[in-house]
Amino acid sequence: MHFEIESDREISVLGVGILTPGEPHRLTDEERQMFKIYYGQDVIGANFAPYVKVTAVVESAEGGE
Repeated sequence: MHFEIESDREISVLGVGILTPGEPHRLTDEERQMFKIYYGQDVIGANFAPYVKVTAVVESAEGGE
């Protein structure tokens, strides 16, 4: 599982960088740690503006259905 963050406008997120409008950004473990340092919480529980969304992406196991 990994997390993606996406915005419908260009914004800068401390610990992550500049988000390009409409392009999901896959968060690395390091970016999540930096986000926690700057904001004091994980990206999962963060209170983003309505135009920013965070999505959990679950990858299926190989060979499994």
